[in-house]
Amino acid sequence: MESHGEVDTPYRLDRDIGFDPAGATESTTCDFAAERLAAGADMLAVLWWSAWFGERDIAEAPDSVAAASP
Repeated sequence: MESHGEVDTPYRLDRDIGFDPAGATESTTCDFAAERLAAGADMLAVLWWSAWFGERDIAEAPDSVAAASP
């Protein structure tokens, strides 16, 4: 998982640069936030897509497969 490798990054950025909403923005912190937001958006899109088509596939599946699905 890519996200698991980023667990320490916010703590390191806070220690080294800080996250002051009233202060000037640093490109490193903005880039990190943008990357993580993009990764979250991608994950949500994949989740929604798989849920949508997963439900349709179950509805169109033969009765034996649909009955075995949760």
